[in-house]
Amino acid sequence: MQAAQKISIAQTAAPAPEFIDELTALLGEHWVATDPCVLDTYAWQMNAETVVDGRFLPRYRAIVLPADTGEVAAVVKLCNRRKVQYKATATGQGPWNGPANEDAAIQIDLRRLNRILEIDERNLYAVVEPYVTNNQLQTECMKRGLNCHIVGAGGQASQLASATSFNGHGPDGISMGFSSRNLLGFEWVTPDGEIVRAGSFDDSGRWFSGDGPGPSLRGIIRGFAGAMGGLGVFTKAALKVYPWSGPKILDIEGHSPNYYTHIPPQHIAGIVSLPDFKAEADFGYALGEAEIASHTLINSPYLSIAALYPDNNKAAEGYKVPLLNRMHRNIYLICSAAHESESRWQQKVINRLVRKARGGFLGSDGGLTGLDNKLRWIVRQTRDLGLRDMLRSVPGLLRFMIGEFRAHGWGKLFNGSPLDNALYGRLVRADANVRAGAAFGGSFVTSMGCIVPWDVTIRSAQVTLAIRRRLIERGELWADDGGDGDHGGMYEGGAFTHIESVVCYSPENPQQAQRTRRYNAAMNQAAVEQKLGVPITSFGPVGAAQFSPMAGQYDRITQRIKAVFDPANAAEASWYTDPKFRPAPAQQALADQVKRDRALLEIGELQVTDRLTPVDRERAWLAKRGYAEIGFA
Repeated sequence: MQAAQKISIAQTAAPAPEFIDELTALLGEHWVATDPCVLDTYAWQMNAETVVDGRFLPRYRAIVLPADTGEVAAVVKLCNRRKVQYKATATGQGPWNGPANEDAAIQIDLRRLNRILEIDERNLYAVVEPYVTNNQLQTECMKRGLNCHIVGAGGQASQLASATSFNGHGPDGISMGFSSRNLLGFEWVTPDGEIVRAGSFDDSGRWFSGDGPGPSLRGIIRGFAGAMGGLGVFTKAALKVYPWSGPKILDIEGHSPNYYTHIPPQHIAGIVSLPDFKAEADFGYALGEAEIASHTLINSPYLSIAALYPDNNKAAEGYKVPLLNRMHRNIYLICSAAHESESRWQQKVINRLVRKARGGFLGSDGGLTGLDNKLRWIVRQTRDLGLRDMLRSVPGLLRFMIGEFRAHGWGKLFNGSPLDNALYGRLVRADANVRAGAAFGGSFVTSMGCIVPWDVTIRSAQVTLAIRRRLIERGELWADDGGDGDHGGMYEGGAFTHIESVVCYSPENPQQAQRTRRYNAAMNQAAVEQKLGVPITSFGPVGAAQFSPMAGQYDRITQRIKAVFDPANAAEASWYTDPKFRPAPAQQALADQVKRDRALLEIGELQVTDRLTPVDRERAWLAKRGYAEIGFA
């Protein structure tokens, strides 16, 4: 018998009233909520309508708010005794915060655990509780000459949750990696209520290492996408932080959602424009090898426009500007230097790279090199748009700039382009991420986003472009965005990359919500057929049913982990793993329908760079620098 078959399914009937009384005795009446109005606020989650019929996920039986790790453990032990499932949440955003069954589980809301416990400047780590947000930790780190990774969900998201329990990509990934790769030690309330501190803490009282004697637990507790609450509760996390070359306090003016962030001296922010996919692929490899970038972002026109403008109506006007709505194949870039000489060198490297790629750079860099970069950018855009559309864009751009100057003062007229200042804040502070996706419609879903070499990432962008354009022609996507919904970037010097494909929709429209399911099914099938890797949406039983057989049967591993650490299935794991999962008839019918739609899925040959494989590229890189062969397979 496989270990996964030992999981017992917790009861789905509503917990008995005495269970609620016991929770109240543990935490106090004020910290246990059963009022239907409160329960509905937790059932109202982003993307709920793409998962269930309606706007609300199944209700929890109760919401509890423990004060510390001891109370969390006490609640978990009570749930095990009473055979009631639980699921923890922190800042919470998405249907994975919800349960599979109505009234069958409780939610552990960790918002009272909201402290930054330590920032170790010497050993470069910080220890946080679950409700510490990205911007909170970043603000305190910057005061000490440090910075922290911020996940793409934005500045308001939980640092701990993205490191321990979910996907964790962000624009700073080229210099600061993934959230999961920054996780060091952690405090874990196991599914049965024991308190475990993994890493160096128990031996030294310090959190500098995530591993002690024996195998690492970090891969066990989260894998790639995390368990999303299905494997206990994490109450503390030690996270790697990085040196910061900017000021201790960023100079930010304005108010939400329209901020003006002054670009610090020796920092460069701007937009690289490239002529085609091949140039984008080659430029990305060269940029990663140059090791000058602190932030990179691929962003579709409609996501960029939504992030630039202070409200949806103005963003809709901005989308009418040809230059803005056709800014494809752009890489948003920040270089953060510590000294003026380093900044000048970075500026020259940018110039060399954009020249070689036949592109341009509209950035905050100055002098003759900066002027050359800007002229090349204008020439590049004019070639792509045509002179007529370039001239038609001028009034709209002027209206945007005048609006920014009116909002933040005309003294900014000579302090650089408002585009660059807005870009800098959006990437460093991540202050508009979710709003950008929701502006044109009210909500969004994403697909693709495989973590693969840069060549394959750019190929995936071509595949999604072709499929999205066909869906637009058929009227199956809510808005005609030209087929470009790209959002992603480069990580760890370009060693890993991803571009996901974001599509907006109106959550008020059931037909649009249904079409997002077909859209994701088409993208997943394309990832399989085009061999693009395992997508960002491959987590959970639904994703694993399609991708696990082609990726080392990874779901069998998660099932075994779940069986060993949580044989009672006390932690609600409907978004993590389920050995008894079988696709619902509607899910299977949709998958079969998409497979048969060859007019949608046939892509043909797509070539974005030369035919060098990642291994060939590595060999060429080593040979160029005089290194000996090191035994590639």
